[in-house]
Amino acid sequence: MSDYEYSGNRQFFQDRNMTTNYTTHIQQLDNAHHLHPFSKHHELREQKPRVITRGEGVYLWDSEGNKILDGMAGLWCV
Repeated sequence: MSDYEYSGNRQFFQDRNMTTNYTTHIQQLDNAHHLHPFSKHHELREQKPRVITRGEGVYLWDSEGNKILDGMAGLWCV
């Protein structure tokens, strides 16, 4: 595995530097290998995709520690 090896207890990020490196790494992989069919690609390249690291109930957390209410496509079915 890489420097971002899964530890088995869902604690991916040990410090802020690792978080930044991990996020950048995942964003580069996303840019190289994933097509976002409903996105404005020039905006996505400028803003970088959000990297989701975990979910619990109706909430998601990104690699920057932001807690997000999951309401996919405006459907808000919970």
